[in-house]
Amino acid sequence: TFPLTLNARHWTLICVLFAWTNANDQAQAETLHHWRFEDSPGFLEDSVGSATLSPRNVVPYEIPIDGPASSFLANSQNTGAVRPEATLAGLLANDSTSVDDSFTIELFANFDDLSVPAGTTNRRAVMAAQAEVPWEASQFSWAFVVEMSGGWNAGRGQSQPRELELFLSNGADFELVPSGIFIEDNVDYFLSASFDVQDTARFYVENLESNDVMRAEVQHSRSSLNPDSVFNVFAPYSFAYFDGVIDEVRFSRGVLDESDLLI
Repeated sequence: TFPLTLNARHWTLICVLFAWTNANDQAQAETLHHWRFEDSPGFLEDSVGSATLSPRNVVPYEIPIDGPASSFLANSQNTGAVRPEATLAGLLANDSTSVDDSFTIELFANFDDLSVPAGTTNRRAVMAAQAEVPWEASQFSWAFVVEMSGGWNAGRGQSQPRELELFLSNGADFELVPSGIFIEDNVDYFLSASFDVQDTARFYVENLESNDVMRAEVQHSRSSLNPDSVFNVFAPYSFAYFDGVIDEVRFSRGVLDESDLLI
């Protein structure tokens, strides 16, 4: 062992390095869009960026004191949400900022019905996505979904009914990242997924009624994502059937720490 002495110059260097590291971390985690579905700044307005949502078969939903989404009010202090009124429904973001590297997507959701008719294939509840054309890898970046029918194999194993998943595309092909977390009907949830371009996808889910928390960390093989796509809440295209309520959709560049999530 030996005595360690630090002069003023050393302490200055340490403080500068700490400040640079902290600033760099903050730069890496930057909120790009946050849609709150409130009267202020406007039902479909972006409270952080400038990406107004254009609706297709989507209506406002007033959060009740009891019933579906009532736990959203207790946890995010809001009164408005959104729900689809037809099978092919969606909200497309004008002038949204695309990413081709690490990101975090967060939202509150309640699913009316995740079951499918017998024999139905290729169906999933899309909550949010960055996609221009459905399931075309060249115009698709990512989608945050709950699988409904199961059975699609896209590089990381076969999808399972009711499983929370990320679909990823680098512009050439797809990769499915399953969480191993399964979602129930008619339960208020906070759900988030973070894609770390290094090698990991992280999922965080909280059942707002029981306060149970589920986490997963899954390896992936994407080194980049396709930036040529637009942001969607829900998804107005085939095989994307969201039936329920969504609120507080926030999209950030970089991987947010758990302590920085909306919950």
